Amino acid sequence: MEAPSTSKNASDLTPLEASRLKEEEADARIVAHDLDGALQCLTKAIFLRPEHAQLYAKRAQVYWELCDVKSAIANYRKLFAVDPDPPQRIKDQLAALLDLHAYSLLCLGESPSIVLGYLNEAIQLNALDEVYWLHRAVASIEAGCFEKAVQDVDHCICLNSRDVEYFVLRAKLHWRLHMQEKATADIHKAALLQPDHPEVLGHEQRLLKESQAIYEQARTQLMAHQFKDAIQNLSRATEITPEETKLYLLRASAYRELGEYHMALRDTEKALSCHQHKKDSIQSEQVSQDNHHKNPAHVPALRLNSERDTSSQYRDIIKQRSLILNDIGARFLRQNSYQLAVNAMNQAIRSQMELTELFREQFASPQCFLHRGDAYRGLGNFQAALADYHHALELLPGDQHIKSRVALVHYQFGVELFNRAKFDKAELEFGQAIEQDSNVSYYYVRRGDAARYLEKHQTACEDYQQALRLNPTDTETLVGHHHLDVDKTLPT
Repeated sequence: MEAPSTSKNASDLTPLEASRLKEEEADARIVAHDLDGALQCLTKAIFLRPEHAQLYAKRAQVYWELCDVKSAIANYRKLFAVDPDPPQRIKDQLAALLDLHAYSLLCLGESPSIVLGYLNEAIQLNALDEVYWLHRAVASIEAGCFEKAVQDVDHCICLNSRDVEYFVLRAKLHWRLHMQEKATADIHKAALLQPDHPEVLGHEQRLLKESQAIYEQARTQLMAHQFKDAIQNLSRATEITPEETKLYLLRASAYRELGEYHMALRDTEKALSCHQHKKDSIQSEQVSQDNHHKNPAHVPALRLNSERDTSSQYRDIIKQRSLILNDIGARFLRQNSYQLAVNAMNQAIRSQMELTELFREQFASPQCFLHRGDAYRGLGNFQAALADYHHALELLPGDQHIKSRVALVHYQFGVELFNRAKFDKAELEFGQAIEQDSNVSYYYVRRGDAARYLEKHQTACEDYQQALRLNPTDTETLVGHHHLDVDKTLPT
C-alpha cells in the first residue's frame, strides 16, 4: 500500500493545524537563517490564522532581521489591531523600531515634524528608555523648539543622572535660551561627573573669556566714573561666572562710589564666600592627594584650617570691606547717630588690624580713627576720642585737622576743670589745646581766665593780648582783659 502524498496529508489538516505547522516550519527556517523562507511560511500561517497576534510579532522580527524597518513596523501595527493591549515586551519592541526609524530619518534630513511623530509614539509605548527622550530632544532642536528639548533632556536626567552628556546638552540649550545661571549650574554638574570632559573644559573657557571681557569693560567704566553702567555689566558677568570673586569685588567698589553701602557690603561678603569656597576646594584636593600618596596617619587632621589666608585677593576683599564700613560710619556720623558710627568704625578697624597682623604691613587708616574719635566725642566719651585722635596722629603725624580735634578735646577737659574751680589743671589743658592748635583765640581766653583766677596776672595778660591779636573784636577777650585790669588795682 502506498503512503499518502504530502498534499493529501495537508488537505486533511484544519486551518489552525496548518497554521501551526507553517509557524513551526518558519521557526526552523529562522534558526537556519533562511529568512525569506521564514517570511513565506509566516505569511501562509497568518492567512490561515489572522487573529493570532504572535504571528505578526514573529514576521515583524524577521523583517527587522532583514533591515526592512517599515515592514516590521507595519506588522506590529497589524498586531495592535488584533490585540490593542499586548504584553509590554511587544510594546518595547515596536518602540525600539519606531525610535530606530525616526533617528534614521532625522540623520537623512527628514522633516523634524515627521520624526517627532514616530518618537512621540515610541515614548508612549515605553517612557522608561532615556534614548527615546534624547532622540526627541534632538528632533526638537532641529525644529527650533528649544524649550521642548530642555524638557526631554530633563527626562533623560531623571532616568539617568550619571551621564555627563545630558548635562552638557542641557547647558547648551539653557545657554541658547539665555538662561545663563541654569547653564552654568549644568556645567558644574557635568564637571563633577567628568572634570576633564572636552565640552566642560571648553564651555568653562568660553564663559571665563566672555566674563573677563565684560570685567575689563566695567573697569574702564569705573575709571570713567560710569558707575551704574559698570554695575550693570558686572551683574551680567556674575550670571555667566557666578563664582568669580573679582566681579563682586569690583561691583562693591562701584556701589561704594554711588553711596549704596548696603549693596557694596553685600558684594564683599559674596566675594569672600567665593574666595573661601575656591580656597577650600584647592586645599581639599591637596589633602586628597596626600591621603592617596601617603599613609593617612602622616596627614595632619586639621590641615584645612591650619593655614592662614595671606592671598592678595583676601587682602583686597578685607580692605574694600574696611573702606565701606568707614564710609558707613562717616554717614552715621553726619546723621548724629554716634553709637552706630562707633559700631561701624569698630568693624572697619578690626579688619585693618587683621590685615596688619597677616601681612606685616600698615593697613590702618587714620580716617577710621578720626571718625571714631568724632563719634566718641559726640557721645561725650572724650577720653576714648582723645585716644583715637592720638592714634590717627601716629599714622599721619603733623596733620592739622587731627591736631585741631586733639586741641578741642583738651579744651573740653579744661572747661570741665575750670567749672569745678580746678584752675591749675584747667590751665594745663588749655595749654595743651594751644599747643595742638595755636590759631584759636578762645583757647587763649580760657587759659587767661584760669591764670587770672590763679593770680598769674602777667600770664593772663599775655594770653588776652594773643587772643586779641587773633580776634581783635572778641567781646569775651575784652571783658577778660578788663577784669584783669581791675584785679591789678585791688590790694593784695
